Amino acid sequence: MKNRIISLIIMCVVAGLCSSAFALGSGSKAIGNFYLTNGERIDSVEFEMPTEREMQVKVKIDGKVKKIETDSIFSIILWNKKSPDNKYVFRPFYPEVINYDTGEFIEYWKKPIWLSLDVIGDYASYWFEIGRPSFKKNKIVFNFRQSCTPYSLAFVLKEGSEHPCYVPNSQKKVKGWIKLYLKDDPELVKRIDAGEYDAGKWANKYIDLIRIIKDYNPAK
Repeated sequence: MKNRIISLIIMCVVAGLCSSAFALGSGSKAIGNFYLTNGERIDSVEFEMPTEREMQVKVKIDGKVKKIETDSIFSIILWNKKSPDNKYVFRPFYPEVINYDTGEFIEYWKKPIWLSLDVIGDYASYWFEIGRPSFKKNKIVFNFRQSCTPYSLAFVLKEGSEHPCYVPNSQKKVKGWIKLYLKDDPELVKRIDAGEYDAGKWANKYIDLIRIIKDYNPAK
């Protein structure tokens, strides 16, 4: 999993990978390279941006519209045709549900959800639900609900897993959850407990998950 993601990231970084802090909406047209689960690849096709729970993606190949099932897509590298150097990574996932108090696995989501890669570390990555994407000038923008907290719509994917875990939307649960989820790095857990990742003026409410993801290393 890690090698496949990193290979996609390298291709994006060469052209300038963007953070997922912008938008595309249903009906918006993007250009993308499709990497299918059967190993096939479809390059530089125009397609209609999926919403976060879309089960099919419409692409235009040789002037004809074709529907590709979400479950047959491993990932998409996409860009706004007005700004081809700014590329994004989208993937459909079946996230896992865990008990936020014990860390025990409960189940996998029954339907896939489209996520956008935001940050990648050596052993974990940070993804966001794409919301209802839309184009603005030369960007792709993600329109989130106004009630979002810093953790809303966020997921963490550990190396070796194909099922990211949904970050609790309650700031009261996030620190306890991330310590359970990343307990295979006890040194990192100690640093979290020591307050090293408390997020500035919001330290009483939030922790810096981005730094935690980058520092996570169960191999050491």
